[in-house]
Amino acid sequence: MIPSNRWGESSKIIKINLPPSVDQTTIAKKIINYFFNAKKFAEIGQYDRAHTEIDKILAIDSKFSQALIMKAGIYFLQEKMEDAKRIYNEALTLDPGSTDAIQMLEKIQNKSDTR
Repeated sequence: MIPSNRWGESSKIIKINLPPSVDQTTIAKKIINYFFNAKKFAEIGQYDRAHTEIDKILAIDSKFSQALIMKAGIYFLQEKMEDAKRIYNEALTLDPGSTDAIQMLEKIQNKSDTR
């Protein structure tokens, strides 16, 4: 588990499927490190660097829905709502039961309804 978001969750379980031929421990450590770095960069407003860290995860596994959700969350913080919606929807196609993506899409919709 890693520290998650500032909206109430204190941890996040990360699940990724790695091919058996890959050194899974090394890859898992890299992914966790990239998540931590992305979170730190996003919290201090260095969004480009946060996106770069998430892109490193997606280079390992382009269908990793949790990385997509974090990328969308960074777009949300940047107030790039169309990009956030697009990425959240992409994450939902990979993981239709993702409550994080569903809740954030609702939040974006509510935000646009009040404008």
